[in-house]
Amino acid sequence: MRSFDRAKLQAETCGAKSVQTAIETGDAATNIIDYCNNHEIDTVVMGRRGLGDLAGLFLGSVSHKVAQKTACACLTVGGE
Repeated sequence: MRSFDRAKLQAETCGAKSVQTAIETGDAATNIIDYCNNHEIDTVVMGRRGLGDLAGLFLGSVSHKVAQKTACACLTVGGE
C-alpha cells in the first residue's frame, strides 16, 4: 500500500468525511495551491522536513507557501 493510501485510510478511520489524494508533477507548492483553490478543500495536511524558519526562508518551504496562499486550513506534520 502506498504511503498516501495509508494516510487516507487513517484519516477516514479517524472520522474524516471526505478525503482526497492527488499526484501531480511540477512545482509542489503551486500544484497544491491550485488544487486547493479549484476543489472545495477545507484542510490540507502536509509533511515537513523541519528546516526551521531561517533554512525555509533560503531554501523555500512548500508548507509555508501553501499556508500563505490558500484560504483553507493547513496542517503540517513531522516524520516518525
